[in-house]
Amino acid sequence: MECSSNQVLSEDENDSFVVINECDLKDYVPVSSAKEVQKFLHNKQVLSELLPGDLIEFKRNLYSHWAIYIGNSKIVHFSGNETRLAISGVQLTEIHKAKINIDNYWDILEDSYAFRNNLFDKILNPLPVEEILIRAYSKVGESNFSIFSNNCEHFAKYCRYGVNSSDQIMKFIKFGNSVTKSFRDLKIKCTNLINFNNDQVQ
Repeated sequence: MECSSNQVLSEDENDSFVVINECDLKDYVPVSSAKEVQKFLHNKQVLSELLPGDLIEFKRNLYSHWAIYIGNSKIVHFSGNETRLAISGVQLTEIHKAKINIDNYWDILEDSYAFRNNLFDKILNPLPVEEILIRAYSKVGESNFSIFSNNCEHFAKYCRYGVNSSDQIMKFIKFGNSVTKSFRDLKIKCTNLINFNNDQVQ
């Protein structure tokens, strides 16, 4: 029997299924909308292209979660909702419970799109795959998470490149500095305007 792909069995908003491969029943996945179908197909395609040692970026609403791919749909990453908690400010004490675990790719996706993100390869030489995996495995179980100095992105880039780096934290710091400067400039302008008006009155 010839297999077909990307076939939607039902368009019912609350009870629909997408068939990615008719010959593989494990790929029957319940979805709630066309958008969910698109997201599933995207994430399945990304997974099929991943190689051990690749960096995966899971794009959430306010931030990105990072992981190292180790093969067989498994990833190594900081887990425990650490980044979400740190940004939202909810139960910040839970951050300290975040630790490096091995998990299944699909279990970490949540409502996000995954991307193979080795863009730093353009400016840094990635370590040999064996060393990347050794670094990842050697950190499993560690829990020294820090939102500013040792978060999921720091860990992933340390494994692949041997350097700790987090673009999103740097952007956050720059944004904070920009906001602070804007308020400072506004305060100066207001002070100058008040002084000017006082001089006019006198």
